[in-house]
Amino acid sequence: MPIELKTQDTLEYVFHPVPSRTLRFKVRAANDAHIMLSATANPEGSDPVLEVFIGGWSNQKSAIRRDRATPDKANVETPDILSNDELRGFWINYLGGAIAVGKESEVEPFLTWTDPSPINVAFFGVSTGYGASGEWVIDGQTMVTHDTLEYTYRPIPRYSLDIHVRAAHNAHIALTSAPKETSPMYEIFLGGWENSGSAIRYNRQQPDKVRVDTPGLLTTGDHKHFRISWHSGLVRVETEGRTLMEWQDPAPFGVSHFGLRTAWGATGLWSVTPVNDVDGIGDQMWG
Repeated sequence: MPIELKTQDTLEYVFHPVPSRTLRFKVRAANDAHIMLSATANPEGSDPVLEVFIGGWSNQKSAIRRDRATPDKANVETPDILSNDELRGFWINYLGGAIAVGKESEVEPFLTWTDPSPINVAFFGVSTGYGASGEWVIDGQTMVTHDTLEYTYRPIPRYSLDIHVRAAHNAHIALTSAPKETSPMYEIFLGGWENSGSAIRYNRQQPDKVRVDTPGLLTTGDHKHFRISWHSGLVRVETEGRTLMEWQDPAPFGVSHFGLRTAWGATGLWSVTPVNDVDGIGDQMWG
């Protein structure tokens, strides 16, 4: 369902969680299919991480572990959950610290835990070990892991936001790692400078990373449609089937919330819908 709301002429962002994120995959392995969730592509030993072990302990148990430390945060009996003869499907859902692990054909998870100090998950890694190699199919891409217990990392499949906004000018969107302004953060200004230009700003700092002329972009008569995505730090704004502007962050962070605001004499009517990308933008994550 779309999120519908109104912003006032205040320059204050109203924040909302980025919609629930789910990683879907299939794996063929005799035992010990491991998935790590992290905020960076190559987490160091001291960095916060979540690990999900499926079919560990000789394919008899599954568990969730925080920061590579025992005891496990959750541990359940799952005898013969993996197979070395066939691909078996699973999903991992995570939002606001709540992590749930389930089987492809089942709605209810078989393993859950809520992290009191949530990680801004932006990457996942997969590995196998303890005598097992693995074949993985993740969002249509095939990977192979060897009996090494070394993770291979990929960006998390992300949602984009479809935004319809009606405003005279200055419709602003923030992408943050918490339900507030954060450092770092991305800001997207649509119809700024009296509806003559648009920009992408990083961490509230000028000069803007991108600024383009967009005369008459917004209107109070009709909702204008935009799609905003941030895959692997590529912040992109699209409208009417074309890219309006984009910027590649050399050090991406995990986006968990978005904020909306209007200002400088403008109020806004917004409709925001999450979109699970399956187009070329999503494919680029695997480049």
